Amino acid sequence: MFTPVDFGHVREETVQGLVAAYRGQPVFNPQFDGRRGHPTIISAETVHGLLALPPTANPKDLLRTLEPGWFPCADPGILRDVDDPEAYRMVVAEL
Repeated sequence: MFTPVDFGHVREETVQGLVAAYRGQPVFNPQFDGRRGHPTIISAETVHGLLALPPTANPKDLLRTLEPGWFPCADPGILRDVDDPEAYRMVVAEL
């Protein structure tokens, strides 16, 4: 399982549900309101495929060839990307 560090508002129960629902799919993503979010679980086989890519390859090219599994959830935090000061201020204001 991995998530970018700027996706810090994922609920604990979302992570627990994602792990409980995972059944070995190559890629397994949470989904909120029809949109893919983070964290993502990738299988060991997928990890090996990513590590075998040449340094100039784009990992998304491999990931797009795989059939993902989906975990529908009610957590908008899976979509919350905090990339700039304004997004950070909005998050802090909600605390």
